[in-house]
Amino acid sequence: MRVVTLIENHTENELICEHGLAFYVEYNGKSYLLDAGQSGVFIDNARALGIDLAHVDKAVLSHAHYDHAGGFAAFAKENVHAKVYMQKASAERCFSEKTEGMKDIGIPDEVTEALDGRIVYVDGDLKLDEGVYLIAHHTEGLEKRGEKMHMYRETNGRKRYDDFAHEQSLVFDMKAGLVVFNSCSHGGVDLILEEIKQVFGDRTVLAMFGGFHLMGSDGPDSMRESGEQVRSLGEKLSGMKVGTLYTGHCTGTKAFPILKEVLGDKLQLLATGTTVEIF
Repeated sequence: MRVVTLIENHTENELICEHGLAFYVEYNGKSYLLDAGQSGVFIDNARALGIDLAHVDKAVLSHAHYDHAGGFAAFAKENVHAKVYMQKASAERCFSEKTEGMKDIGIPDEVTEALDGRIVYVDGDLKLDEGVYLIAHHTEGLEKRGEKMHMYRETNGRKRYDDFAHEQSLVFDMKAGLVVFNSCSHGGVDLILEEIKQVFGDRTVLAMFGGFHLMGSDGPDSMRESGEQVRSLGEKLSGMKVGTLYTGHCTGTKAFPILKEVLGDKLQLLATGTTVEIF
């Protein structure tokens, strides 16, 4: 398996970066795209890295936010056949309440128009391919996290605290264990790993990729969680049956070093262009 980060919040080379996330994954003779950043610039990065997105077999949207969905309009022109799989709640609008008021952070209309006929709405878990799975949230009460994050989902014209029913994990089953992707982990990275355990049993998680959503709503350097809460999360992750955690994007520049102190080499920072091979 090969994993390439096509877009992330920062870059360590000549590749383009933006606030967003997109992963390209090669597995078992097929290729997959998870998310597409907020614009189409991830395609330029793919070309620079020698990746032909026209041959991607299937695409997945991790959750219904613009910084993960926006680039799919450009992808639809680059790749004319791949279906895009998302949870059915992704058809609803998502909002974030900030100091300046309520902001629409959902999937841009031009994306759903560009993907006309190519969106597959998933209801719960799905076996996407042999050894490839989409896992929805199974935990009740996640709207409490939505309330804490000041995030909402609009259903039938009424806004309610987001329970992240539009969020899903992408899981690859390797012989030695599982590789898990959850781009923002709004439900909580520890909870998500527990949900994976419920589905797959007590199997080793070789690696997990994605943001942990510890950024604050007031800017990239403020945290929703206190330093002690972040440290507690790190200690919990340290005790779980999981290998390497590759994180960035919404984890936050203040939270990462605290987690790094606890997790050491078990935690690695993502950047645009990060490439990981897992056997």
